[in-house]
Amino acid sequence: MRRSFRLFSHILIVSVVFFCAVNSSRAQSKTPKHRPKIGLVLAGGGALGMAHVGVLKVLEANRIPVDIITGTSMGSIVGAGYASGATVREMEEILSETDWDALFNETLSRQDVEYRSKYGRGGQFLGDAKIGVTGGGITSFMGVVSGQNVLPLLQRLYYRTPGNIDFDKLPIPYRAIAADIETGQAVILISGDLARAARASMAVPGFFTPVEMDGKYLVDGGIANNLPVDVALGMGAQKLIVIDLVADLKAKKELTSILGISGQIISLLLAQNSELQRKNMRKGDLLLEPDLKGYSTTDFNKANEIFAKGEAVALANVEQLRKFSISETEYREWQRSRTGTPVEAPILTAVTVSTDLPSETKLIESTFSDLVGKPFDAAVVETKIKELSTEGHSASLTYQIETDDKGEAVIAVDSKKPKWYDQYLQVGFSLQDDFKGDSAYQLALGARFNGLNEAGAFLDVRLDIGWRPMLELDYYQPLYENSNYFINPIATLDRYQVPVQVDQDIIAEYERNRFVGGLGLGRKLGKSGELQVGIERGTGQFSRHIGDPSLPEGSYEIGDYFGKISVDSRDTPDFPTKGILFDFKTARNTENLGSSDEFTQLSGTTQLPLTYGVNTLTLSTDYGTNLETVPANRVFVLGGMFDIAGYQPGGLSASDFFVGRVTYYRELASLGGTFAKLNLFGGGEIEMASLRSDIAQIEDDTGLVGGLLFVGADTPLLPIYVAAGTNNDHQSAVYLNVGRIFKARK
Repeated sequence: MRRSFRLFSHILIVSVVFFCAVNSSRAQSKTPKHRPKIGLVLAGGGALGMAHVGVLKVLEANRIPVDIITGTSMGSIVGAGYASGATVREMEEILSETDWDALFNETLSRQDVEYRSKYGRGGQFLGDAKIGVTGGGITSFMGVVSGQNVLPLLQRLYYRTPGNIDFDKLPIPYRAIAADIETGQAVILISGDLARAARASMAVPGFFTPVEMDGKYLVDGGIANNLPVDVALGMGAQKLIVIDLVADLKAKKELTSILGISGQIISLLLAQNSELQRKNMRKGDLLLEPDLKGYSTTDFNKANEIFAKGEAVALANVEQLRKFSISETEYREWQRSRTGTPVEAPILTAVTVSTDLPSETKLIESTFSDLVGKPFDAAVVETKIKELSTEGHSASLTYQIETDDKGEAVIAVDSKKPKWYDQYLQVGFSLQDDFKGDSAYQLALGARFNGLNEAGAFLDVRLDIGWRPMLELDYYQPLYENSNYFINPIATLDRYQVPVQVDQDIIAEYERNRFVGGLGLGRKLGKSGELQVGIERGTGQFSRHIGDPSLPEGSYEIGDYFGKISVDSRDTPDFPTKGILFDFKTARNTENLGSSDEFTQLSGTTQLPLTYGVNTLTLSTDYGTNLETVPANRVFVLGGMFDIAGYQPGGLSASDFFVGRVTYYRELASLGGTFAKLNLFGGGEIEMASLRSDIAQIEDDTGLVGGLLFVGADTPLLPIYVAAGTNNDHQSAVYLNVGRIFKARK
């Protein structure tokens, strides 16, 4: 009996031990029993984080597996790629071949902007900056970059795992670290869309807009946990390979700007944050610190150099790393489980659209409709996202691959309008001084009211003060949604001075006041221009301030029908290097429409820049003519820098004129980096002009020649010019112009 009990006890003990061993082996199936579970911890640091890729290259060369990955900011981007199966070569190619300047510059190319929204078009000097107005206040500032271009890049890098996923089910379990902008607490992201998680983890406050996830606004995790050692340990890591990115702190003499001081403060905070996490490391863990002196967090375009820095520090510690190596057979099996067999792309069965711009729904649906019935292709979707982004209506245009109730793949597109979209302000300023006591300034405030009806109508209101005070209301009404045809009512009230000059002496000076209303019918010419016909009706007052009492003055009536064509495809209105400007208008003033005088007026301008490297030669003309004799109240006004040099702004008048110019400028320097640039130019201009006047006291001048030398700066806010000009009429001037050049003609 005792022997039977003893035998039964032995059998029971052996069974329990065997059961525990089997279950333990199942729980540890991803990590063989004979080696520790290795955790890889990747710190944040902007562009410096690309050093992580170099370290991964050495790990692979020495057959070192990774079982857990945690990362913050750029560390989360690289970590997510490796955890989801991306090869080191894929990450090197994508990160090094990306045009980071273009990626972070979300300002649309001017050539891609709709004609009516182009800054500087038609002689306007409003800038491109938009100040949103909502609820009677200024729209809050969320960040310079929305991440619109970054998210598709990440989705291409993580193409093996489209849609939402549990990060424990990735080939390597992974965690991204973000921070709650409200509390400053670290947020450990454990599931969801991999690209959105990485994007949230890198959302540097004040630069990138936060990412909303689960009701929280998430920003760069570096402010809470830049080196997530504790998270890796919490996931069960037994040995750690920790890559910390130590910023190259600047000396006191180098801290000469607010930007530099701000960057230094951030680097110090991240260093202190990381130091706390280093204390969680244990004996046997390995810390790698790439030598990144001379590199900054914004050096994204130096990817290959930074890869090499990561590779160098790993090679310098290769003997310690080899303690984690495994056999070729084991590593081949581990690598196969990480990269897996090629993932079969899901077949897309539908497109769903979520947007706060209902007028855009059909456009988005039609853009993606040809993807239905085809395998998901991240590169194709990225191209379509960029195509839609050039429309300029969406501040955020993203997509996810979702599974519907039937288990089928659906591409869900989400479009959000900019916070400034409904109502926004634009400003412009121009000051021109000839240092002889004559100066002219113009300050403008423009307001746009979008989405006034379902067809997409908008109203532009512009108020100018200065040399030419003006109030203008310009209403644009498409005939139907996304129509190329439009109706354009417009009303303008303005006032400016008209000089009468004889032999360099001003014999009279008039003030011209006008109120004109018009109604046009037009058609868009792509994004570069428009064609329009219509009628104008108004009244004017021509008052002489000084001069010969025999010169005419008084009120007059305006009534004409007109046709005009406008094309502007230039890359910038200030120092263009490509594109073309063409404006032409003809108007027939007739008594049938109430005009005081009957005459036909033609006017226009052309500009063609030809660029070779950093050198640009621009050919341009301005012209205006009246086919019949016209009274003094209908003359053109000219003069100033780039408009017959040597004269003050608005210092000449003519009934007919032609100005031809050849302008040369060369880019002297391009300052700034990925996020802001300032281009310096130097050059000169030769002008030839012919002026004719219907005023008897003023002689015609058909051989006027002028020249100008200038230096200019194309800044992110407004252009600046310093110039000296002279002409064969013995007029000369030195000019300072802050803001866009403005010209008043009639």
